[in-house]
Amino acid sequence: MWLPSFFLSEEALTAGMPALARSTQPGGWIVIGRFAPPPDPLAEATGALRTIRGGGCDIDTKRALELLQSVSCKSVHAAPRMGPSPLELVVGQK
Repeated sequence: MWLPSFFLSEEALTAGMPALARSTQPGGWIVIGRFAPPPDPLAEATGALRTIRGGGCDIDTKRALELLQSVSCKSVHAAPRMGPSPLELVVGQK
């Protein structure tokens, strides 16, 4: 199940996690996509602002891991990033 955090408010993301977990089959994966912060602090701040102004939330990896753990996901971790993509995937198995 794919969950793009950058399109949802943190309130909607948090409220929707239990329903998302219920609709995921046992053994299935929930994948939270988030924009990984660039190494430059100014670029990080402007990226976060863009996400928030667009209605999404700028959750960090720790918070994404907590959300998955809160609905009893196992094997919760941030997937290794491949290439220059700004997307980070945080995954958990039901």
